[in-house]
Amino acid sequence: MGEGGKWSVEVGPLSAGFANVMQIIGKRTVTVNDVGVGEVWLCAGDANMQVQTLHTTNSVQAMTAPENRNLRFFTVRRNAAVDPQPITNMSYWSQAGAGSVGVFSALGYHFGRELQKELDVPVGLISCNHFQATCDSLISRDAMEKSDALLPQLTARPPSDRNAGSPTVLYNGMVDDLRKFAIAGVIYYQGENDWDRAFIHRVALPTLIRDWREKFGNPEMPFLFVQAAPYRQGGFRTGESRLAVLRESQMLAWKQTKRTAMVVLTDSGNAYDLHPREKQVVGKRLAVAARAVAYGQDVVYCGPRFASVKFDSGHATLTFDFVGGGLAADGEKITSITIAGKDGVFRPAEAKIEGKTIIVQNAEVPVPTAVRYGWSDFPECNLRNLEGYPASPFRTDVPLSDPSAAAANGK
Repeated sequence: MGEGGKWSVEVGPLSAGFANVMQIIGKRTVTVNDVGVGEVWLCAGDANMQVQTLHTTNSVQAMTAPENRNLRFFTVRRNAAVDPQPITNMSYWSQAGAGSVGVFSALGYHFGRELQKELDVPVGLISCNHFQATCDSLISRDAMEKSDALLPQLTARPPSDRNAGSPTVLYNGMVDDLRKFAIAGVIYYQGENDWDRAFIHRVALPTLIRDWREKFGNPEMPFLFVQAAPYRQGGFRTGESRLAVLRESQMLAWKQTKRTAMVVLTDSGNAYDLHPREKQVVGKRLAVAARAVAYGQDVVYCGPRFASVKFDSGHATLTFDFVGGGLAADGEKITSITIAGKDGVFRPAEAKIEGKTIIVQNAEVPVPTAVRYGWSDFPECNLRNLEGYPASPFRTDVPLSDPSAAAANGK
């Protein structure tokens, strides 16, 4: 027994379900019934993970669904701290039902509901979110100090328990004490507070993933995250949109980090709501990604991802990963795609699908050097695969081979 009467016990493999009873025997015997064994997922992020089911579309349907004793919820009390702190409300788990679904993370609920149905075992969801969360607020101090690109943030924005967006404080107050759980994986929706650090996000997000995997003692812990949704931030822009750069940083983190997946929402944003109320689609896509990445099921779980470009006289040829059954576009032509030559001026392009590639051209650009797709705050994108998953926005004109150096230089 440790300081303050704290204790822990490790048990061997148990059968999934709630037919378990735990007895604590000392001067008196305490019996705990209804002890569940199953999959525990951590649902982390900012306000988009925080939005409760009762404030979203499909809320009535979700809140009137039959009770599900095999789906349980727990929400971490929001707390910013300079040093690691214990979580004091860990015993407050709720069974999915009319009285609990409405006040739980909508994204977490829809993810858990789909996953529990597919796996047919109990699923426990830990909601760990804060509307002020930045990526580096959720990273431990030692991980920040080991990163040449992130270390300056500790000086520029010193950790403060009065600023939940400052480095390390949400990790200390809300994440560190969760390490006692055997986490099956993480779903993560965060980014809206990092627009001003959109480029450095491509260092911060992989650092967070490595940090949590190390802290939870699982170097291959599945980590599934959501790309920033379209949002009309101060009007439509086709230039260096901070949101576009943030999406690029998130896509690069996906490409560089194993056992991860990224949900793309170019078909599910809201021009005037930073926190889109449609969370069911996002939750379902995360659940499919979990089936593939965490549980090894052979399912298509994401849309086309830009892989390479070849420039020829008069056109560019794009290739993609994750094309599934093939490339497709809603409508007569691919929208929100532009092409530029040596002058750096991007012009609307004609794009034609040829098998698993796309041919892009514009008669005014005889010698193309760059292509961009969906490169704006609120892109109107329609490229997808035949399974219906949308392609991530991308650009070909910025080298991405050394993100750490680029982030350190603030590019």
